[in-house]
Amino acid sequence: MWLGCGAYGDVSALLLIGSGFQSNTSDPAGPARRFPAKRPPKVRSTLTDPAVYYEVHFDGHEKLNFKALCMGHASIDTYGARCHGSGYVLQMTIVPNARCAVTVGHLFLDLAESTGNIPVQITVDGGTETQYMFALQEQVRYVLFCIISQWKSEFCGCAQFMPDLPAFEVPACVKSSDNIPIESLWSYLLKFTGHDLKAAILLGKTNNYMNPANELHIDLFHWLWPNIVQYAIDGFVTYWNMHKTRCQSAKSLPSGVSPKQVYEDPRSYGLRHAGIPLYLHKHCG
Repeated sequence: MWLGCGAYGDVSALLLIGSGFQSNTSDPAGPARRFPAKRPPKVRSTLTDPAVYYEVHFDGHEKLNFKALCMGHASIDTYGARCHGSGYVLQMTIVPNARCAVTVGHLFLDLAESTGNIPVQITVDGGTETQYMFALQEQVRYVLFCIISQWKSEFCGCAQFMPDLPAFEVPACVKSSDNIPIESLWSYLLKFTGHDLKAAILLGKTNNYMNPANELHIDLFHWLWPNIVQYAIDGFVTYWNMHKTRCQSAKSLPSGVSPKQVYEDPRSYGLRHAGIPLYLHKHCG
């Protein structure tokens, strides 16, 4: 029985080898092209931007969510926003669920209210949680563009806040799988807070201080830990925006200065503030 299977196996192997040889002859690049891990290398280049607040990157951080903690439905998610041109962290907030479209849309409006502007373009990784944020960005930018274009003289040059290209040629929202400016920030957050924060949270499970099946314990967790984590994140945001970056001669954007300096005084570094103002009357003489 074993010899029979071996014989048939040898014939099958010969057939497979023959078909592979024929495929290589007719399409030499075929096997390499179809190989799952064989992808062309991505072309990398330096980051460029015509202004600060022109493009803002948004992303969620789920390293402390319920899957990571394994403590029932106890979860601590984070959602952040970072300015592309300056590297300035605009927002980093603890949220109940970073995949909730309503929550993310609300955070976008909070950012617009706190800064008084909306960016020309937002860039995200294309998750379902961005649907309301996309809709708000597109509609608000369209309305503001129409007002500024129609009453340009009355608004005393508010068109300077718009991009150099016509607004309809510049996408309001962009989906990118390489949302690097904001995604790279999470590793710096981990280095700043260290592993102590997550380890302290997990002590509740390892030392049996918390029972995930007890709703009172879950409520107490959500009342206590998000405030502690937010305090640590606020410290990181302050450090990041104030820290002086290293000088890079090959970098197109400013280097050797803090993100806060570039964001608050872009003209000193050859940039401008491209945010589209929500309160147009404040920009009129």
